[in-house]
Amino acid sequence: MLNILSPKALQALINELKELFMEAVKIATKTNEGRLKSRKDAAKYIGLSVDILDKLAKQGMITPVRFDGVNKILYDVRDLDELIELNKLENKYSGVA
Repeated sequence: MLNILSPKALQALINELKELFMEAVKIATKTNEGRLKSRKDAAKYIGLSVDILDKLAKQGMITPVRFDGVNKILYDVRDLDELIELNKLENKYSGVA
């Protein structure tokens, strides 16, 4: 196998890709677009407080997302939707508005 890049150049490329990735995560969470939401936005999305969301994560009911080098806890919208579906009341309160 041919080594096209020196180890130093390869490491520089890896570092640049990490920076670009971290910036993309920041932009996605700032604009509230995409699959990932900040803790605050995730809590708002499911109609609960951040404290309750943290408790649900500690109980294993939802798994936070954290990327290497990014000091931010995120939540996947698909997991939030699944959490909502799992906690729907089944016809118990069908007459309640």
